[in-house]
Amino acid sequence: LGRQTLRNQGVLGRFDGGIVSWQVAPSYRLNVLAGLPVYNPNETVETSRTFYGFSVDALNLLDLIDVNVFMNIQEVDDVNDREAAGAEIRYFGGNRALIASVDYDFGYSELNSVAALGNWTFDNSLTVNGRFDWRNSPYLTTENALIGQPASSIQDLLLTYTEGEIRQLALDRSGAMQSFALGMSRPISERFQISADVTASQYDGTPDSTERSARAWVGSGSSKSTAVFLDTRYPLSQALRLNPRLLVSYRDIIAGDATELLVRPGLRMLYRMTRQFRLEFEGGGEFGTRDSGDESNNST
Repeated sequence: LGRQTLRNQGVLGRFDGGIVSWQVAPSYRLNVLAGLPVYNPNETVETSRTFYGFSVDALNLLDLIDVNVFMNIQEVDDVNDREAAGAEIRYFGGNRALIASVDYDFGYSELNSVAALGNWTFDNSLTVNGRFDWRNSPYLTTENALIGQPASSIQDLLLTYTEGEIRQLALDRSGAMQSFALGMSRPISERFQISADVTASQYDGTPDSTERSARAWVGSGSSKSTAVFLDTRYPLSQALRLNPRLLVSYRDIIAGDATELLVRPGLRMLYRMTRQFRLEFEGGGEFGTRDSGDESNNST
């Protein structure tokens, strides 16, 4: 009970509310939850959005997989915001693992997301991992209709549009994003590991669906990125460890005929007070240069 975060059961992250679980049998659990979604962690309790839902966990089926099936209903300003059903499957088989999920909004008759993440470690210590992710970005909710509008709430929009027009605006503001990644890693000594990965992504963009919208939203252009990431750990004592990190990334933005160089140094300090408690301190920065021919911009 309270402010908390869930990444499953159809909940979109952080919320103020509660969840009650009942272990019906050793392998089955029923969950009921309700609350107020929190989109900004700095805001106080926001009562314009409410949600409720339930889910069923089937655990350790065939000694291999866990399954969660959920339904989640959300409202904003007394208007249907999200009506979703879906499932998450988790498979762990020794040196192999796979997690897959699907989220379908039956109020909009739209698929919201399909995702899968897996890895496989072979006998020679080589690990191969892959990820596929298709989703609406941002996630499809009726409140997406506010994007690009001067109104600050759905109630304000209802003064200008019908509920059907608002739902169409929400659909138009929820562009589809696809991404795919494949990588591998292998230890080459007791202290060093080598890894490599390739990632491809695409965002379809969103249309300007009404002359009364404040601005048109367009998709982002293609780009090619190359990055080097250094992550090291230095134990100063049994309790204190330093973790310097450095990321250098170069991006060629094809659509805008521009290049971008980013350098991100960082330092973490980890201090283990007792077996149960650990303190972490982290700091860093980002230094960038974007060059588009005649114009160059620096950022810090």
